[in-house]
Amino acid sequence: MIELHCHTTVSDGTLTPGELVELAASLGITHLAITDHDSTGGVKEAARACGSRDIVLIPGVEMSATYQGRPMDLLGYGIDPDDPALSAALADMVRRRADRLGEMLRGLRSAGIELEEDEVIQLAAGGVVGRPHVAQALVRRGVVSSVAEAFDHYLGRGRPGYVPKENFTPEEAIELITGAGGVAVLAHPRYLKLDDDQFRALLDRLMDAGLAGIEVYYSQHTAEDVARFERFARQRGLLATGGSDFHGANKPEIRLGIGALGRPLDETMAEALLERIAAARHKKAGG
Repeated sequence: MIELHCHTTVSDGTLTPGELVELAASLGITHLAITDHDSTGGVKEAARACGSRDIVLIPGVEMSATYQGRPMDLLGYGIDPDDPALSAALADMVRRRADRLGEMLRGLRSAGIELEEDEVIQLAAGGVVGRPHVAQALVRRGVVSSVAEAFDHYLGRGRPGYVPKENFTPEEAIELITGAGGVAVLAHPRYLKLDDDQFRALLDRLMDAGLAGIEVYYSQHTAEDVARFERFARQRGLLATGGSDFHGANKPEIRLGIGALGRPLDETMAEALLERIAAARHKKAGG
């Protein structure tokens, strides 16, 4: 069993990188990719934890992009977490998210809810601050009973605390991933809600930029989704990857290592991904 899409306390998960590795080891996971949102801050801790376990760590990141006004995520695998261009771009994103937090809190204040920046930042535990951390603060204050309720009433689109994210363009995200020696994969494509013609046009654009794969076996994909995106991956010669999108207690229904249709994620996906990563690194080195 493997896991190619999961989050730690560095972004919006509830387990530290070390704790996530411990859970992975207890489940018999052999290959693990840490893919925190717009941050590689958990990779080194996870690598140290994997060093005493029989787990192959694949350094990763999930980068936030926007396509025709729609939010889009691109997974970067095999990246160098210390790559200067990637590190600078992600640090700039952290600064922009801090500005966004101030706007969210002002919006909540207009609705009569007072939260302090420090209490939200503390919940982020040094990671990228986002809406889930504001939601957790609202739960702690007793304003709502759950994170889901916080999004429904205060943080979802059209609600007083909603502020859209400033994201990368898809081309910027792919360029940063490939420039850092990694390969780029389109995450959970079902959420884009594109018809076949629109999705073909998207793939044309992303493949021109260097896209390497599609997350076909995503935990929330239906059988129809899987068949559809398998077909696109096969037709375009793209990797077909999968992941759970594990966030710990923030998404308790999602289990580490379990992909589409409740099935464990197969090692052959990781092996194909590692081959593509090796080829990308060889190319970057000028081989």
